[in-house]
Amino acid sequence: MIEKLCDENKDAVIEALGKCPHRNLYILADLLKYGFDGEEYEFYCSRDFDDGSVNWVLMKNYSTAQLVVFNDEEVSSIPDRLNGTSIIFCDDASLSSIRKYINIVKTKEGRVSLLPKDHHIAVPDSPRAVISDEFMEISNLICSDAEMGQVNVPEQLSKSMESRYAQSFGRSFVIKADGKIICHVASYAESESYVVLGGVITHPDYRGKGYATSIVKTACRYFQEEGKDLYLFWYEKEASAIYHKTGFFDVNKWCKIFIS
Repeated sequence: MIEKLCDENKDAVIEALGKCPHRNLYILADLLKYGFDGEEYEFYCSRDFDDGSVNWVLMKNYSTAQLVVFNDEEVSSIPDRLNGTSIIFCDDASLSSIRKYINIVKTKEGRVSLLPKDHHIAVPDSPRAVISDEFMEISNLICSDAEMGQVNVPEQLSKSMESRYAQSFGRSFVIKADGKIICHVASYAESESYVVLGGVITHPDYRGKGYATSIVKTACRYFQEEGKDLYLFWYEKEASAIYHKTGFFDVNKWCKIFIS
């Protein structure tokens, strides 16, 4: 049976998601933070009619969706919930389950990596936490990237980051040089036990100088001190070198799917 998330089914969904954060990343953290009836998110699930076990969970946010499939029951109904969606994020197992039911334009494959909370990191001094009037500049930097600009609009992203910052849910770190922000990373999702890092970007004129490694280490150490594991996903081998050097190791395959 396919349902919108509600009080009657949320506990089963949260339990299923909590067993595999490396497969769903944002879904669990956003559900716990914002609930199932917020303005920006829509949550759907399929559950077994007999035992109530969860088959899949779908979270929609503007034109993107996050999906995790636990088994193939009722996956053919997922496209009916994708109206207005142009990009789906999911792991490769979920993609295998829905591939034949959606019109895929392009798929970009990457990895999910984990840094355990007890992995020691030596942290440099230069990166710092963001201040509230810097989000528009950060958003412009993020959206200047060809890949990140496909899923973000500067004004919308800035508004979202400001809202998360006000709730202590999206915490950003920056490096400034020559009077401007040249490097950034943020927590894009948080729960009591883990954090998903995202928005890792360095201005093109300042790449190859170790800024990204420095700022990622700073953010990781910050959240480790709160007793949290860290996840992130990546698509480019150049990025993987930074993360693996920091101590992350790959735990899953990840996909960005463009559909029509």
